[in-house]
Amino acid sequence: MALGRCMLLVVAAVMATTTIAAKPRVAQTPDPGQEDSIVPHGASQMQLPSGECFPDLTQPQRAAAVPPHCHDFYRLYQQLVASLQIQPHQLAQAQADADAYLASLTPSCTFDNLDYDDQTLSSWWNDIAVPQALAATFVLIGPEAIPRSIYNKAIPTLNRARWSSLTGANLVWQAYVDVLRSAFEGQPSEVSRALDTVYASASMISSKHDGINHDGSFSQHRGQHLTGSYGANYTNFVLNIVHLARDTSFYISPKHLHNFARLVLDGQAWMSVGSDEVWDFAVTGRIIARPPGVHRVDFNVDHLAALNSTRRDEFLNFALRLARNDSGTTLLGHRYFFDSDYAIMRGPGYQYSIHMFSSLSTNARCINNEGKQSQLTASGTVALYYTGHEYDNIFPVWDWQQLPGALLEQLPNKPTCKSTYMRSLTSDVGGVSNGKLGATFMTQFSKPRPLKCVRSWAMFPDVLVATAQQISGPVSMPVIFTLADCRAAGSVTVALRNGKRISIMSHQLITLPAESVAWIHHDNTIFAINSSASGSLDIFRGTSSGNWISIGDSNRTQTVERFYVKWTLAQPLPNAAAYLMLPAVPLKRADDTLNTLMRELKFNLSERSAIYTRLHDNAVTSIATFADGGQIDYHSSQLGCDVSCALIIEATVGSFDFNLTVNAQAKSKLFTILLPYPTGHCDGCTLESNRTCVFHQHGFRTRSVTASCHALRPWPSRD
Repeated sequence: MALGRCMLLVVAAVMATTTIAAKPRVAQTPDPGQEDSIVPHGASQMQLPSGECFPDLTQPQRAAAVPPHCHDFYRLYQQLVASLQIQPHQLAQAQADADAYLASLTPSCTFDNLDYDDQTLSSWWNDIAVPQALAATFVLIGPEAIPRSIYNKAIPTLNRARWSSLTGANLVWQAYVDVLRSAFEGQPSEVSRALDTVYASASMISSKHDGINHDGSFSQHRGQHLTGSYGANYTNFVLNIVHLARDTSFYISPKHLHNFARLVLDGQAWMSVGSDEVWDFAVTGRIIARPPGVHRVDFNVDHLAALNSTRRDEFLNFALRLARNDSGTTLLGHRYFFDSDYAIMRGPGYQYSIHMFSSLSTNARCINNEGKQSQLTASGTVALYYTGHEYDNIFPVWDWQQLPGALLEQLPNKPTCKSTYMRSLTSDVGGVSNGKLGATFMTQFSKPRPLKCVRSWAMFPDVLVATAQQISGPVSMPVIFTLADCRAAGSVTVALRNGKRISIMSHQLITLPAESVAWIHHDNTIFAINSSASGSLDIFRGTSSGNWISIGDSNRTQTVERFYVKWTLAQPLPNAAAYLMLPAVPLKRADDTLNTLMRELKFNLSERSAIYTRLHDNAVTSIATFADGGQIDYHSSQLGCDVSCALIIEATVGSFDFNLTVNAQAKSKLFTILLPYPTGHCDGCTLESNRTCVFHQHGFRTRSVTASCHALRPWPSRD
């Protein structure tokens, strides 16, 4: 009997899960007191060599007893088979996967040809998907029904899963093949070895490695932030594996489950955005090139809820969120991911994120022709979500040198697959978070882009202040600050400084002098640029078309209703530029909300530092960023840091007490903050003088730390 043509490997898995699901042949769980008679179901017909837990009972003398440790294995095997059943709602995706494999076959793939090079040009299909599907098919059919000759033909294909040298999601995908084949062969020790490898992959990694970062994000391809693609697949596989090992000795250890919880709860639960719980496109990498570009978070909610973790309540809440029935509680607050150069603010009914990169992370990759123009997606991109569908199908129509939130020069040649990877020439990228609000900064300096600047973002719960300073670049190239580029949702209102308003209801592009525009309102969001702005604003609401082939391998025309605001800076370039984004503001409250904010908020920009101070309800909150250390004016004094850092000061007018939260890019374990006022003592840092506070940290890129301090004078108001 021949295995058939190459495509059988995927198609067989689909057919097996649909035809065998009703009556799988599995090892039966032993009944108490009947251990001597326990054998796998159908073992008397078994044609494979005897395994450790599948004894060959075709011999006249029957084994006196099955080894006790095999009882656990039989439970695992039964649960493994159950985990492979395709549910009705999964059939369409299973068929789509089979069709995708068929379409990827090379012309030389024939009925009798199983040569590796004659299947597809994708190593993912050849080394991961095909071995997985084949091994799963064997497990579903059962060892008693597979002739040895058939299994021998499959071994070379199964051996493609060479996971010992792999990392991250690739390791888990291929180790899973060994879990399946070792279970099929009745080898619990080999199953345990493969499972231990999967569990150990939940260990924390160092910079530019693949796997779970210390901040809870996930990296693949040497430091690219891919929590919502490779990380999502990793989580799905680990969840499935942990669930099939439940109530057995094969279950994940508490240590590795703790690390896994860091990824799911401290990373992925924060990056699942919108009321429909989709992945922030900033954390998905090249899969934005797959229609519709934005993808739902699709973890198995039953598996999440069943995890035997000390953080079970948090897992349960995330599962309830993903059930999408309004039963879960959304996360609120701010988080900065120091390993991934990424920050997110989660407010009531909305989320916005900032995606950066440095010499310690990777901006983007183009693989298998996906992500052809993704070079600049980590150059300060800002994404705003309400429902989660704000960017559905938008990516083919984008100008990829004009990304939302980014300040970019317009080179004559567009990004290509070959130019996707871009090397940052600085590690001066960082941020700070106190859980409620935060800040990030990035020195924008990379090859081959000629524009240089320092970017800073103050992330308050109700407003994002985005600035750029020390801007320099060739005078021959336009420089565009993109405030927004998303799907249109209703009309656009433009308020001019002379009191007039312009409404854009249908297909229309208007260009206005930047200094004439007070604010733009779209989809309950206000965008406003600094009053000293110069240059021009392009504001568009209408239909745009593009083809997915421009960014991936899907040749499909896409038309969307689109909204964008793009600010072309005047030449010669200004030293600084800034804009505000206020989410969740109805049009009727736009003027009052913005006017109130401008009374509360003051910010000061120097060459490489920025400070944003807000006085609200007698509370003073100051956020500062120092891209290269230094000092900046603060009230009638100065605030400073001796290294690249970001900090938050929280105080009450007239109080002596204040909290200082800081995160620094210190290459040593010490860094020093220059306090603005004489201070008597601090818990959390060491006072060297009454104005210098020394912090100790464990490494170069670490989480934020907080000191509680007592000043020697009452804290003044912002002014």
